[in-house]
Amino acid sequence: MLVFADSLGGAVRANVTIEEAAEICLYAYGLGGPKPIPAHMIEATNARAASFAAAGTFTSEAPKS
Repeated sequence: MLVFADSLGGAVRANVTIEEAAEICLYAYGLGGPKPIPAHMIEATNARAASFAAAGTFTSEAPKS
């Protein structure tokens, strides 16, 4: 797998995200296969993310260590 980003840290985050998603898919198949996320749950998640963003407690950047 190849990932590209503006920085090394961004590339590492992209790589980890893809690897975690693949692992989740494998686990889902072991439990009977992936299931679609209901639309109301997606809407609730987006609303929650928007409330965090409005409060200034959400950022798409990785935390600094």
